[in-house]
Amino acid sequence: MGQIGFIVVDQLIPDALERTYGGQAYGLASSLARLIVVFPIYLLLMRMLIKDLIVQPENYRSGVRRWLTYLALFIASLISIVTVVVFLTSLLRGELTTRFALKVLIVLVISIGILWYYLTWLQRQPVRS
Repeated sequence: MGQIGFIVVDQLIPDALERTYGGQAYGLASSLARLIVVFPIYLLLMRMLIKDLIVQPENYRSGVRRWLTYLALFIASLISIVTVVVFLTSLLRGELTTRFALKVLIVLVISIGILWYYLTWLQRQPVRS
């Protein structure tokens, strides 16, 4: 989704100094193809995981599950922090452009969305049958 957002920003606000040969049609097609294939697989796996947690609520406290969730939170937090640092560096150097700011916003929206999802995932309580 991030790459699709970047392509949209590049189309809306072209860079006069950037020379692209052949346009970005291939990048957009590739990004959409990955999204069409990978996102439903992710949704299917999450659905299977939630069904398993309903059947076996003791797995909510699984060490591996919590460790992997904390790893995802750490990576998303790291991406958010680095993105803000790069944004502030660009701002303080006077090199901030609308195009760059929109791309930073795309990265932050995605990483904050991931943070929100997995934080709420950790706070879920086991479902009692």
